[in-house]
Amino acid sequence: MNTNNFTIKMQEVLEKAFNIAQAEGHQAVETGHLLKALLTEEQSISRYILQKHNVSENSMLQIVDSVIKSYARVSGGSLYLSSDLNALLNNAQQSATKNGDQLFRLSTYGLRSSASTTRLPNCCKTRD
Repeated sequence: MNTNNFTIKMQEVLEKAFNIAQAEGHQAVETGHLLKALLTEEQSISRYILQKHNVSENSMLQIVDSVIKSYARVSGGSLYLSSDLNALLNNAQQSATKNGDQLFRLSTYGLRSSASTTRLPNCCKTRD
């Protein structure tokens, strides 16, 4: 995976996911960390996507937080991408390349994919 092909915003979101994982005491940066980074990004399309699909942002964040809390805590060691997150990013990057995009944008693809690989239940389909 070549992060040079990521937009600046995507690089910032990925860095935020690493920071979330570190703050929680997790060694592996998981799809849940990425999803939380996307959902809490100030000028993100993810809020619009959630509203468009009638998904409660607060419910989604609560569920993502509970998933993140379920990850194993580890002290010491270096942060690394989990195999799920690495596969998600590689697949998304391949999809972007296939569609002729030079820069990889996570927004729509990443929100959908990280939500599906984060073991989120269907109970977040309620409005605030």
